[in-house]
Amino acid sequence: MVPMALISLAGCATKKPLPPPAAPATVVVAAAPAGNIKPATRETGETSPVPVAAAPGERIYFAPGASDIDGDGMALLRLCADRLKSDERRRVTLVGMTDDLGSRTYNVAIADRRIATVQLALRRLGVAAHQIKRRNLGGEMAQQQRCTTEPCRRLMRRVELHCDD
Repeated sequence: MVPMALISLAGCATKKPLPPPAAPATVVVAAAPAGNIKPATRETGETSPVPVAAAPGERIYFAPGASDIDGDGMALLRLCADRLKSDERRRVTLVGMTDDLGSRTYNVAIADRRIATVQLALRRLGVAAHQIKRRNLGGEMAQQQRCTTEPCRRLMRRVELHCDD
């Protein structure tokens, strides 16, 4: 006879996570380095549809359908991790956003996958779990003001790091 507690725990262990969202039918290109991206108002004439991060450059950009962090993104995360580890009272909120392509469900899922990737990277760099908060905007901000150009959409596919000092 197996105790009921073990049976209920076994059910948790076999529960499979939801599969990642399928990538849209587009060519995946490398994410543009943060330093090479200009604000949308300069490049496209469109106004920026999202709030500004806590400090310039504290954004990690992603290729369409991807959640990989490029070298510039990792450099930013190392700096952020150093700040957070220097003071346990500091916090960072990871705000995930995506472009206006795809369904609402897809956009929420891809933004969540990107946030999870950034969170995992920070944890591997030694940041305590209690210092990281998450906020998934998915495509909500993109729906408020649609982009019509790829440069504008590239700016939307990001995770912002908002530091609370």
